[in-house]
Amino acid sequence: MIFPPSKKNKNAGCRLALLFRAAYVGMIVGVLCAGCAPMADLKKKIVSPESASSSSLQSGTQIHAAQINPAKVNPPQSNAAQSNAAQAALDQGIKLYDDGNFNGAIKRLSHAREIWSADKTVQVSALKYMAFSYCVTSRPTLCRKQFQKALKLDPGFDLAPGEKGHPKWGPAFDLAKKAV
Repeated sequence: MIFPPSKKNKNAGCRLALLFRAAYVGMIVGVLCAGCAPMADLKKKIVSPESASSSSLQSGTQIHAAQINPAKVNPPQSNAAQSNAAQAALDQGIKLYDDGNFNGAIKRLSHAREIWSADKTVQVSALKYMAFSYCVTSRPTLCRKQFQKALKLDPGFDLAPGEKGHPKWGPAFDLAKKAV
């Protein structure tokens, strides 16, 4: 929450907003560029709050876009690297599910971009574990919708024999199969 400026310091709200913006930009650049470019080079390209002029502070300009090479920020990955990243994200989601952290599994699996750009089998597996997680957390509609998405991706998708009879997701899967 940003508080309105006090009578003593009329720019306090603006400075606080600038600090939050600088921290957010730094975090995003750090996440996007981890391992692809030296952070020292990137930090030089971000205008620090202390060195920014008042005109750049008012306009909100934090990063000089002309100085950042898009190829360094988002380097293309090989198919093998993408596949490994997708499998690692899927494994993390399954581990969260196995540990009983169902909401964590849903969050990890649904937000992993590498999974949703991977091949169909990885996506279907992620959808299955998301469905299981929704079912065991008493969200049957979302459970069924995940099964429907999996069935649309792979019409031959089916649960393993040990998974079919489950009292929570068994009926949800049957309804999803009838709907598709």
